[in-house]
Amino acid sequence: MNTINASIQELIALRKNAKSIRLNKLKKSAASLSGAQKSLIRGRGIDFEEVRVYQHGDDIRNMDWRVTAKTGKAHTKIYCEDKEKPFYIITDLSKSMQFGTKVTFKSVMAQWCSALLIWSAIDNGHRIGGSIIGLEKTLHLKLSSGQKAALQFLSQLYKLNKNHSDVNNPQSLSNTLKFHRRSLKPGSSVFILSDFYDWNKDLEQQLSAIAKFNDINLIFIYDPLEEKAPKAGVYCVIEDTKVFKFDSRLKKLRKAYSREHKEKLLTINNFCLKHRINFIPIATHMDYCKLLEQVNVK
Repeated sequence: MNTINASIQELIALRKNAKSIRLNKLKKSAASLSGAQKSLIRGRGIDFEEVRVYQHGDDIRNMDWRVTAKTGKAHTKIYCEDKEKPFYIITDLSKSMQFGTKVTFKSVMAQWCSALLIWSAIDNGHRIGGSIIGLEKTLHLKLSSGQKAALQFLSQLYKLNKNHSDVNNPQSLSNTLKFHRRSLKPGSSVFILSDFYDWNKDLEQQLSAIAKFNDINLIFIYDPLEEKAPKAGVYCVIEDTKVFKFDSRLKKLRKAYSREHKEKLLTINNFCLKHRINFIPIATHMDYCKLLEQVNVK
């Protein structure tokens, strides 16, 4: 198992674990549509199903007059209400996610979690789309269904977690959400996987706007070292080709270090509570399959 970049084989193999995530299975219900009231299920497609003999309570506006005249019996049109819920998965594989001290990198944890969500959505008959914020560029994937769509998404998760040049992706998570605000279908399920390194007011604004008409699951990925400073000592930290020294011998510094993470966690959690966003923190050493059972899909 590669702790720096998940392989395609790993991501495909996670399909067997996706059954533990309970996403609503796509169902079709036949109904004689009244046409007078708006559906409470947003994002639903309506397709013609069949013509049957009129029954008491059927809406007269759905009468099939041609068949009625031909047979001499009243007939009505029946429509299929497709309770489809589009799934948008937004995965952050940017520079701040390229870090890990226990089990794996944050970026790899994001790949694993995304793969589970992708397979669960596809296996339950839903369409998937979203964005991958890679090291060099951001890729937007249109809504699509079936195994082919899943494999395409997984392939891009693998490719975009590699950096082939010195070019860094200028696209932020906030800008990515701005892009999706223009195309999201009301009633969609949105999954955002990130360490939210650039959490700010603009990001909050985008999230609150999307949460008004959609379900959001915010999956906060972090490394144990970000939660608690290492034991007292002097440590070497490597970033790209640069080497830094981190001195954790001061007790005051270690306390401030831990407090910063707790405050960030509390800020995000309080924001999510206010806007009815499901918040799931996952550290790189945790059982992510078990934790993702907490995803909320209405």
